[in-house]
Amino acid sequence: MTGVVTESPAVAQPAPARWRPSLAVVIAALAALAMVAGWLVFFSPVVAARSVVVRGSFQRLSAAEIRSAADVSTHTPLVRLDTGAIKRRVAAIAGVAAVSVSRSFPSTVTIRVTERIPVGYLNQGSGFALVDKTGVQFGTVTATPPGLPRFELAPGADARPSTVAAAEVAGVLPGKILSSLASVSAGSATAVSLVLRDGRVVRWGAPVRNAEKAQLLVALLKQPGSTFDISDPDIAVIR
Repeated sequence: MTGVVTESPAVAQPAPARWRPSLAVVIAALAALAMVAGWLVFFSPVVAARSVVVRGSFQRLSAAEIRSAADVSTHTPLVRLDTGAIKRRVAAIAGVAAVSVSRSFPSTVTIRVTERIPVGYLNQGSGFALVDKTGVQFGTVTATPPGLPRFELAPGADARPSTVAAAEVAGVLPGKILSSLASVSAGSATAVSLVLRDGRVVRWGAPVRNAEKAQLLVALLKQPGSTFDISDPDIAVIR
């Protein structure tokens, strides 16, 4: 008699349990990562300022002068740099009209500067004070500035309104006309006149509709005449 062997069905073994970190462990790990990241950002030299980039188009200023005034600490992490203080130090340079300071990780500070551009000058003692288009005096030179008109202002203790009026007018003139001027006079803040180097005179009047007057003057100066009155640009008079 042949024996019959029966096999018992295999009993499934339970899968080994996977280890899962507890919520407390996860929180602790995240806290540790946050501490490391915080240290890297706020205290590590890895993200310290190592490069100072100066941007702008300069005639009298230099990038070296701006970097020196900015005095950016190369050992301070970017996020801890006092960009406001850097901006104030650069803005204190007489020839700076506007400045902005920005940070770029991991290690760059960018300083953007707009330089003051002279549109005329004032006699000042034995020198000459440069004046920009807003009427700000921002520097003194010892020789007559070439290609710039002299500002002749109304006498009196407060010459500021006349200076601003003369500067506003000079500031809108095309470079070719500006360089051909001998002087810009402002008997008052509403009475501006231009004298060209060839002796011709332009009665500008009040510094209003300046861009319109400047465009008109370009065309009028091609006409014969010694005096051009554009105080009212709607009724220009040539004599």
